[in-house]
This record gives sequence, structure tokens and C-alpha cells, in this order.
Amino acid sequence: MFSPPERVAAHAVARLPDRFRRPGATWLNPDGESLDSFLEAPVIGPDGALYFVDVLNGRIHRLSTGDEVDAVAEYDGQPNGLKFGRGGRLYIADFKNGLMQCDVTSGVVAPLLERAGEEGFKGLNDLIFDRTGRLSFTDQGSTGLQDPTGRVYRLDEAGDLRVR
Repeated sequence: MFSPPERVAAHAVARLPDRFRRPGATWLNPDGESLDSFLEAPVIGPDGALYFVDVLNGRIHRLSTGDEVDAVAEYDGQPNGLKFGRGGRLYIADFKNGLMQCDVTSGVVAPLLERAGEEGFKGLNDLIFDRTGRLSFTDQGSTGLQDPTGRVYRLDEAGDLRVR
């Protein structure tokens, strides 16, 4: 019915430096191996650099156009998703802390939304902005087919939060 996809050769452009790895971490992958980092959420910043998170170590990294990896921020959290909003502010879907913001110049990470009304979040996973500037994000925690109570929220520029 469909022809097979074209093969594309991939090559690594960078490696997370050893100084950012934490051997012997307690997080386990599905195969039962201990991890020293867990990289997610690549996004290109206004400066042209690639930003990504290390969920396991609560870090936001930047891969510069010169292929150097540095740490933009490190905090007590589990950053899972990243998107740049208007004005260059970096928004973070954090599994542990909710919706966060990061000033990539200073490295300051601050909460934006830690709960939905009186209810805490299950664990944010990812986020995206629409054309009008509204932010949608998933709150799935450990839900799945066994527990279909995960949600998608939308936060508009006026600060109104709605379940979608």
C-alpha cells in the first residue's frame, strides 16, 4: 500500500558531558537499568540554540550553535516539556511542580501554576502554544488505559485556566 520510507543516516552532534551525569541514580528505565540522565523536550530558542531537559536531574540544558552543552538551570523538579513563548520566556511542563517558567539569561526557574484551582496536578508532561498565544498542556501523571483521568488544560493570556 505504501512504499517503505527512505533511509536516513543519523549521526550524533553532541553528547551530554560527564560532568552533567549522575551515575548510580535511582531512576530505572523499563529494562531495569539505572540511568544517569534522561533527556527530553528538544526545542529551538530565539537565539538559535537547542534547549532540552534532563528530567532525572532537574536540569535545562542548551546546545549552542558551536555544539557545546551547558546547563541553563538546575532546580528541584522534573522538567518534562519545554516551549518558548512570546518575549522569549521559556515555559516548562514539570512533572513534580506544575507549570514553570525559566529566564534563560539568569537561569532563574519560578512557578507559574502549581495547581488547577484547589486540585493538584497529576504530573505535567508536555505543552504547546497556539497561534493566539494560548498555552495548552497535558497533565497525565501515571494515568493510562488503567486510569483514564489524565487531562489537557488551556491557559489563556489573561490567566484563565480551563480543562479542554
